[in-house]
This record gives sequence, structure tokens and C-alpha cells, in this order.
Amino acid sequence: MFLKLVQVFDSLGVEIIDADIATTKDKKIALNTFIASYKYKSMKLTQK
Repeated sequence: MFLKLVQVFDSLGVEIIDADIATTKDKKIALNTFIASYKYKSMKLTQK
């Protein structure tokens, strides 16, 4: 799942600077946290 999310960000032109995965003790829930920036300053995340 983590790799899939990174691939989606990459396809949107977003570069992952740092990432963290936190998992509950029972391994049932994982939380992904990303610090990201645009690869190209001219790109916008939303379009009209």
C-alpha cells in the first residue's frame, strides 16, 4: 500500500521528501505520513 501511494504522488508530480509508517501493536491499522513538495514549481495539485 505504501508503494502504491508513493507511485500516485509521483504520477501527480509530487516528490516525497520524508515518510513515516506507524502501525498499531495488533498490526491491524497503519498510518502513513508524508512530507512532500511539487517536483515543478509551475504545477498545481488542483485543476479547474
